[in-house]
Amino acid sequence: MAINSPVYGGAKPTLDCLCSLRPLNPEHVTPSEALAMSQLTREGVLAALQRSPDASAVAQVLNPVLEGWSRSPEQATWILSRLAKGHLPTSLLVMEVMRMQNVQVNTVHMNTLLHAYARRGNWLAAARLLDDMALQEVSQDIISFSSVITACEKGHAWEFAMEMLEHMQVAKVQQDIICMNSAISACEKAGCWAAALSLLATSQEMAVRQDTVTFNSCISACEKASEWSRALHLLGSMSGRLVDRLGPGGILLFCLQQICQAGL
Repeated sequence: MAINSPVYGGAKPTLDCLCSLRPLNPEHVTPSEALAMSQLTREGVLAALQRSPDASAVAQVLNPVLEGWSRSPEQATWILSRLAKGHLPTSLLVMEVMRMQNVQVNTVHMNTLLHAYARRGNWLAAARLLDDMALQEVSQDIISFSSVITACEKGHAWEFAMEMLEHMQVAKVQQDIICMNSAISACEKAGCWAAALSLLATSQEMAVRQDTVTFNSCISACEKASEWSRALHLLGSMSGRLVDRLGPGGILLFCLQQICQAGL
């Protein structure tokens, strides 16, 4: 039976209608029909969840689909990623219901929400969710930590960003250029040039690649504190390739002007 069959009167079936339908014989369903049914079902679930005010309502919506999510966790990822854009509290309720019904919440699911917190700069909520991953024995990876550090950068929490870098070492998660740049940028925004330079030195010791963003943030931190000699030293330590990428304008030109005015 095709989804656009006259049985539905030319309209998309509602979630209740879909949930009440008996499964069709797979031999009688074409691949395109199966895909259409899958998309309608998850879109219907998403629409219903967006109108769900509490955990009880969320549980009622999810009850027909949770068994399928156990077999195909990417379906939960699809729902969570879309809820997180405008209905973040509901996405937390979805994960709560999943746990209550013994449906595994995995790293990708949690990272989807962490990314949403990172976009908002909500570092406290991101940190709580990261702790929740540990309590629920969900593996934390580089994306998990990078999201929290990015949230710290946007939320002006440079000290906690540095703590996260230390926590990564304890958790044996390899630091990369993204999380390091986010932490350095957090220090730069707070005017903490010493912390920014300390992180730069750490990244070099740990053989973490640096780029123009790394040096730009460090030089900017020195500029804000009028540490022109340190800014000049940073410029001298950069490879010609990185200096070229900084270009003739922006922070590089400004620092050179200030250094000349200071007579350094």
